[in-house]
This record gives sequence, C-alpha cells and structure tokens, in this order.
Amino acid sequence: VKPKKYINFFDKKFLEKNIRSFLQNKKTSIKNIILKNDTNSTSAKLISIPFTLSIRGGVKKIKLKDNNNLIIKIPAGIKEGQIIKLKGQGELSLNGNKKDLLIKIRIQKHQSLERDGDNIIHKLPITISEAILGGKVKVPTVDGNREIFIPRGSNSGRVLRLKGLGVLREKNNLSGDQLIKLIISFPKKIDHELEDFALNWSKKNYNPRNIL
Repeated sequence: VKPKKYINFFDKKFLEKNIRSFLQNKKTSIKNIILKNDTNSTSAKLISIPFTLSIRGGVKKIKLKDNNNLIIKIPAGIKEGQIIKLKGQGELSLNGNKKDLLIKIRIQKHQSLERDGDNIIHKLPITISEAILGGKVKVPTVDGNREIFIPRGSNSGRVLRLKGLGVLREKNNLSGDQLIKLIISFPKKIDHELEDFALNWSKKNYNPRNIL
C-alpha cells in the first residue's frame, strides 16, 4: 500500500510540474508573437492645425499616447490628409524600441480665407459707395491685415491680386498669390434715400445687358 501512495504523490508532482512548464511555454510563445508584431508596427496620430500654419509652415507641439510631448515641423503648403512620417519618434514598443510615427494632418477652416492650389481666395464684400467711388479697405491675409485700394467703378466679381501672399512652397521658396474677389453687398433693409438714388439713376436708361 505504501509504495502505491508514494507513486501517486510523485505522479501529482510530475503533473503539476508539467502543467506549469506548459503554461510557461505558452505564455512565452504568446509574448514572442506580440513582440514580433509590435516591432513591425507604427503608431499613428491625427492632428488638427490652423489654416495659417498649413500655408506658412512652422512647428507644433503634440502629445503622444504615452503622455510624452513631441515638437514636430509642419512643412509650408501642407495639404489636408497629408501624412508626415517620423522614423523612431513614436511610442515605445514592448521590446523597448521606439515605433515610427505617422501623423495625419487635418486643417482647420479659416473664417474668411480658403485655399485654391497655390493661391489664397478671399471674397470681400464692399459697399455700393466703395464700388462707385473706390477707396482703401483692410483685408485679412495669412500674414495679418493688409490695406488695399478698390478702384473706382468696381463691379462684383472683379478680382484684385496680392502678389506673393499665397501658399509658400519650401522647395523653390516661391509663393502663390492672394486673390480678392469683390462682391457688392446691399444692406438688408433698403431705405428711402437709396430707393430715390436708384429711381433717379434708372432715368438715365443705363442697362448693362444692352452689350449682350
């Protein structure tokens, strides 16, 4: 009877030892698979940048998933959806190496400017008196406000050009232009004075459609 108990005791120890060995090997195998896949992966991040930064370029501070901060360079003229790849600048992988970082760019809309290729478009509302008499007005640009002169007799749709105030291209250091499209804007409420002016003017029988 004693030898049988002796054998059962070692059989139990043998079984426990093999189970532990099996689980340890399985754990090591899974860990190796994770490490292998993690080594080949990259980390990705979506960032939003101001419109002016996308045009002129500059730097931006971002926060990674591991709470570390990173200052990245934004190239001038970068476009919506463009990806910046920074080798070895991402989070730490499980094996201790830094991943490559892929940064996808989203550009915030500007209140009054928009991009068209290498040019910047601004639709500028002007008053009737400014359209007839001309005058100086301030317009927004990516480099701050600029003063422009509206020529006398300007119609809606006329385009004025500010040379070199468009998209900066870093490769050849050239820029597009800012195009200012004039739009004659009437007040929401037409007063009697404006009505009288229009009635008196209509008596001159001017009709722009006569040339069509």
